[in-house]
Amino acid sequence: MADLTAAGAIVESVAIYSYGEDFPDLSLQPKAVVFPSSSAVELLIRAPYANSLRALPAIAMGKRTLEADNCYGVFNVMQATRDTVESVVTGVTDLFLGGRQLNLNNRQRI
Repeated sequence: MADLTAAGAIVESVAIYSYGEDFPDLSLQPKAVVFPSSSAVELLIRAPYANSLRALPAIAMGKRTLEADNCYGVFNVMQATRDTVESVVTGVTDLFLGGRQLNLNNRQRI
């Protein structure tokens, strides 16, 4: 996250592994979503703001997470090359600093 913050991004962490139905109010509309696991997809899809998240560019950590995204109607998503935090951070950095735009009909690995 330090790389993104240093580049001028506003990064807001949202804890999603506390299996509960209390979701935080997002102070800012996010520009992208990172799904670290299929269970994270399931939790976020039940959030009150889930519909607004579906249209955002997203990065999935792993094949199973990508499959869960698609199952729940999240199609604007790219899969990280490895199941590591570093790979996801690289993907987010490339997405915003590299000028890459996701295409609903052209899913690709980052």
